[in-house]
Amino acid sequence: AYPFQSRIYTRSDRLTLSFPSCQVILRKLCSRRPDFRLVAMSATVDADLFANYFGQVVPGKIGLLEIPGRTFPVAEYRLEDALEATGYVVDPDGEYALGSEANANSRSVAGNSSRRFNAVSGGATDRNAKTTQALKESLERTSLLDDVSETTRAMYGNSGYSDQTLKCLQTMDEEKINLELIEALVSLIANEYEDGAILIFLPGMAEIRGLHEMLLCELPDVDTKFVLVPLHSTLSSEEQKRTFATPPPGVRKVVMATNIAETSITIDDVVFVIDAGRVRETMYDPVTRMSSLVTSWCSKASGRQRRGRAGRVREGYCFHLYSSEKEKTLAPFATPEILRVPLDALCLQIKILKLGDVREFLRNAIEPPSDSAVDSALASLHELDAVDDKDNLTPLGRHLAELPVDARLGKMILYGAMFSCLDPILTIAAGCGFRSPFLTPMEKRDESDAARRKLAGFGPGQTSDHLTLVAAYSGWIEASRKGKQYERDFLNRNFLSIQTLRQISEMRTQYVSLLDQIGFLGIHSGLFSGVDDTEDDINPGKSDDLTSINGVDAAETTTAAKPGGLPKPLGLSATAAPFSLPSPKQKALPTVTKGQGFSNKNQRTQECLRVASVNAGNELLVRACICAGLYPNVATVAGGADESNANKNGQNGQNGIGKPLTMQTRFANAGKQKILTKGDGEVSLHPTSVVFGCEKFATRFLVFHEKVKTTKVYLRDATLVTPYPLLLFGGKIKVDHERQVATCDGWIRFRASARVAVLFKNLRKELDLVLMAKIAAPGMRVADGAKELVRTIVELLESEHSGQSDTQSSAVTDISRSAGGDASAGHTPDGTDGSTGTETSTGTGTAGPTGTTSTTGSTPSSTSTSNTTTTAGETRRG
Repeated sequence: AYPFQSRIYTRSDRLTLSFPSCQVILRKLCSRRPDFRLVAMSATVDADLFANYFGQVVPGKIGLLEIPGRTFPVAEYRLEDALEATGYVVDPDGEYALGSEANANSRSVAGNSSRRFNAVSGGATDRNAKTTQALKESLERTSLLDDVSETTRAMYGNSGYSDQTLKCLQTMDEEKINLELIEALVSLIANEYEDGAILIFLPGMAEIRGLHEMLLCELPDVDTKFVLVPLHSTLSSEEQKRTFATPPPGVRKVVMATNIAETSITIDDVVFVIDAGRVRETMYDPVTRMSSLVTSWCSKASGRQRRGRAGRVREGYCFHLYSSEKEKTLAPFATPEILRVPLDALCLQIKILKLGDVREFLRNAIEPPSDSAVDSALASLHELDAVDDKDNLTPLGRHLAELPVDARLGKMILYGAMFSCLDPILTIAAGCGFRSPFLTPMEKRDESDAARRKLAGFGPGQTSDHLTLVAAYSGWIEASRKGKQYERDFLNRNFLSIQTLRQISEMRTQYVSLLDQIGFLGIHSGLFSGVDDTEDDINPGKSDDLTSINGVDAAETTTAAKPGGLPKPLGLSATAAPFSLPSPKQKALPTVTKGQGFSNKNQRTQECLRVASVNAGNELLVRACICAGLYPNVATVAGGADESNANKNGQNGQNGIGKPLTMQTRFANAGKQKILTKGDGEVSLHPTSVVFGCEKFATRFLVFHEKVKTTKVYLRDATLVTPYPLLLFGGKIKVDHERQVATCDGWIRFRASARVAVLFKNLRKELDLVLMAKIAAPGMRVADGAKELVRTIVELLESEHSGQSDTQSSAVTDISRSAGGDASAGHTPDGTDGSTGTETSTGTGTAGPTGTTSTTGSTPSSTSTSNTTTTAGETRRG
């Protein structure tokens, strides 16, 4: 017998079969194989739904078997019981009363409400009509406490509740999470009930923080009689370990947790459960392609799970803070994940497994997604060039389908491998695909934020959340090599989770293994690899030729440890040396002498990763690969941008490293800036981003990993990028010869002469041919012309940041100035050009960073007929 869980792994461990795909396949298998037997087990599944689903194709009756749980009896109570037991009375003008001004002005998160002016209590300049109306409404609400309505008596009158409880029920706003009532329940349990821990279910960190602060202020003898334990993934491991520790006699433990405590963990000494009845879920809108964090009522199935937490070791008690009437309206089960998340990865999986048409396949799911959600996913994959116009997988799409990561992060990984800057890209993909390693302790929020920004400030990370993650990971690796004490000090000082960092390390290892299997870690996998060797891969025990990497011959470069060269590349384990991000001026590269063999597969893989990361110190190239992966997730910045500092690698000028900004200053700066995205209008950077509230932006553009809507639309995990990566790795370029404007995907606009715009368009066309040919055949040897093209692209990226003041008549300088200097570039709300500056005369092409004339020709593959020669231009010294 083989139990099927939520994921099934193929024999090669390269493809992960998701549960929606598994359902459809199993149902087809059941309909074709009369001898096939399937047993599905779950504590919360809708058994009737599954039985009906399989019963449509399987002859006979589907058997259902219910096995009673082994938990102890749990006394279950509702909101009316909590009000009756505590004697809690709702203030008719308070934030928890229906229709009160305090309620209307408060945030949805109770305990963090901003209780603004109440006209009855005074304090306003305009006190006439407003005061009269507020007084009238207050009296009407107060009258609800004087009389119990017939409707309320019909609902609860026969249950023996007091009139005070009934009046509170008809006055209280059940949509608000009442932290005052929770505090009253905790006090009641502590004073009148037996020993045992209290587990409180809340929807998110904001509510946990609000209740934690309230209990600290309101509970008597809180320091000696209570242990308050917040439980959340952003908290440190030390704080989380307190969840399972048994307190001394006479001390009651109070655990405040999200729905992670429903099934993922078991706290042995919990006897009391207080259930706020809410859950925070991610909902995805396929039209706007935006995820929203929505606080909603939990399902009845979740309520049963939460109740069961109180009866694990002995008889328990559960207080659901919703009324018995509200319980009737709760959904039986939670919304399935397939209806709440993007379907890009699922569509890729269906295509790679050749399961037929995506739309038709998903219509056979047990709870099929909408057609608009499927269309949105396919459109997103088309933008990535993962599928063609007929929704068939492209070579890029086939590779992305075999990487267990978001499609955009998978594209970033492939570009990192091809441009030989793989190591930092692996860390970025693992961190974004899993979760942030940065912790936010409950009582050290300001210190943790300052530590993160300090870590970002010492280098290029200060304008990139992604490079800050690289700095944190590399710092941890370096500290761990020095010993356990150094490692602990580094983690504590920077508020980092060692469990998350270890998981990132494991995910990096998995990515490297998969890249090796699909051919992106061989000797010819990079665009800078040599062409003289006859072997396609590095094989243990064989003669391997790694000469001529990036044009450096082995005879000229002896060892990887050459003084002044790049540091040793980051390995696959937590004991390997880290990559740093030195200046891209450092050109010395590690090499391996011809004829060197490898004694085992791990040594070979380590060496392949080293070769695939020889450009890991080139920050500009790393940013370009980030842009290539995350595009079209682009935002433009209006206000606070200072393109004159573009030659500083996107740093924040004098307020970057030397003068850190306070959070108050950052919020003030953020208020002066307008950040826009295509289709969403104005958005905001998330306050946890190191880019948030920068005093000056060195460029108008940033790329981001995701946008999430809570109280407003926030961008998470952002990196500043300059115009060249957008032109070379972004969307399609169109040239308006008359207006002398180049546009990227029709909304990112640059002022440039027609000659320069066409030059970039041609470079982009040739680069795309090279990249697509390389993706189609990772082991293909790159022709000399194509390598020269790629080197020219890298030189262009570096020249944009060179800041050569004595360069004249340079086409590169012209578009750089047009994009960020005298002539503005970017998105304007009215959709117009936005370029207001004057033209700079242009030469005949593009100047290289050294002022020499560069001519590039490309033959992307052995089958390509392209032989376009592009004159790169000239530069005159002043």
